[in-house]
Amino acid sequence: MPSAAPNLASSQTAGDPYTPRVSMAPMALVLIALSAGIVIDRHLDPFETSTWITLALASITVACLGLRRALLSSVALLAAILAIGGGWHHYRWNELAADDLSWGASEMPRPAWARGVIIELLGTRTSEGYGHGDPQRVVTRLVVEITGISDGSL
Repeated sequence: MPSAAPNLASSQTAGDPYTPRVSMAPMALVLIALSAGIVIDRHLDPFETSTWITLALASITVACLGLRRALLSSVALLAAILAIGGGWHHYRWNELAADDLSWGASEMPRPAWARGVIIELLGTRTSEGYGHGDPQRVVTRLVVEITGISDGSL
């Protein structure tokens, strides 16, 4: 004789510890924590990338050790995500090589040139034209060692 399916509605009462208390998209907190780390690094610039990574690893350790305490583990995991956001932002914006071309970039468009030597040809491929009826175009990818740059002045 088949057993009746349990009534799920009756098992989720107000006293049930498995009933969610807050109705929120779970990834919203992750997005908020990640964004907060980026904003903190952008406006306060409190740590170097290695410090952000250390904070993330320490927070992940606390989250793993505190798995039996849901609140502690959740807060530590959100702190780790915040630290990952801050570390990613700091690395991408502050850890550029001294000869990186982006140091010379600004918001104002202006003429510029770069001189270099082709180191490696990565290949070519055909691509669609720019508009309807335009012929296909060939796109070449290559690695160039920059030997000189200028902001347009001689």
